[in-house]
Amino acid sequence: MLNALSTRSVLGLLVLAAPLMAIIPPGIDLQLAGAKQLSSFEYSVMSGDTISLIVTAKPLAQISAFALQLDENGEWTGVQIPLLDVEESLSGKESVELVVPEGAKGMFEVKAVALTADGEVLHSVDLRVVVAQPCPSPILN
Repeated sequence: MLNALSTRSVLGLLVLAAPLMAIIPPGIDLQLAGAKQLSSFEYSVMSGDTISLIVTAKPLAQISAFALQLDENGEWTGVQIPLLDVEESLSGKESVELVVPEGAKGMFEVKAVALTADGEVLHSVDLRVVVAQPCPSPILN
């Protein structure tokens, strides 16, 4: 059973190890080309835009990427949109051009997972994408 001293020791180790765990790179590199980057992991696109999703994992991996629709609180609404599914990527790098549907709006989280030939499961960082409506242009006479 843990006493107060051992509990503090374990918590202290976790606090000290947290920065080290934060610098462990993800197993998959995920990039959005053609989207406006707002911060390290947040992007903005307009409905009707064409963007490229580039996923880099290990060679011969099975790669899947998808978007999750989020509500105004950042919680998943239950809607999952498949973006990319490759059974066996020879180079480990795959890309797809995506057109943001007209009328689309809201926040989405883009993720990728891969299963390597060795059976290792790799994950990407989560990218937040805000989809906005273009402003209507004024009518000129």
